[in-house]
Amino acid sequence: MELELYERLIVATGRGRTRLSRDIFRSHHDPRRIFTAKQRREILARDGQCCAYCGRHVSGDEGDRGYIDHVIPWVLGGQTVNDNGLVSCGPCN
Repeated sequence: MELELYERLIVATGRGRTRLSRDIFRSHHDPRRIFTAKQRREILARDGQCCAYCGRHVSGDEGDRGYIDHVIPWVLGGQTVNDNGLVSCGPCN
């Protein structure tokens, strides 16, 4: 199932080249894919303000705020819910 979704995101452009489908770029600006401030606080608290990838502490402040990533990416059908979010530091994001 996930492979089928992934394959639909890739578009052949000729000469053996590929590009991402325009649907990805449209969905990037969809407000439903953005975690709310409340969700961010809850996920940061749940994960102990540590990056899920490298373990680095993120303060939640603007300079070192960290990011909330979708475990199952939005473009592959992942929902913007707490159970599908995890903390990521700047370098890992």
